[in-house]
Amino acid sequence: MIVLKMIIGVLFGLCGGLATAAGYFAVINSIGMLNRAASVTKTRDKLMLIEDVVVLGAVSGTFLSLYNGTFRLMNVVSGGLGLIYGLFAGMFIGLFVVSLAENIKVMPVLVKRTGVAKGIGLIILSMALGKSVGHIIYYLFLY
Repeated sequence: MIVLKMIIGVLFGLCGGLATAAGYFAVINSIGMLNRAASVTKTRDKLMLIEDVVVLGAVSGTFLSLYNGTFRLMNVVSGGLGLIYGLFAGMFIGLFVVSLAENIKVMPVLVKRTGVAKGIGLIILSMALGKSVGHIIYYLFLY
């Protein structure tokens, strides 16, 4: 009976994970994030590789969030891996937000409402820097 409950739990977890992943990748695909990143970086011929890397990142991120053990690495190596992970995770979130904002036409509305057309680059840069500083303060002092 216990084995049957475990099998049913695994099946429900697998189905829930598949549904969540399908929704996640549908959002990424609908805003055209990967296509936009590939065209900006002039790597359209490697789009399949980019998609595979995103899937690999999602799977490894899921594993790391569910893994309760400790990785037996030296602190320097694990700290370096954390920095690399943070860099790539930040780039991914930045691409996601910019693609979403571009898709729903946030910047034209912002320019029209505020009347600021020449300094839009500085506005975007200050928003990104503010977000970065906020995350650094949160993770260094409040987390």
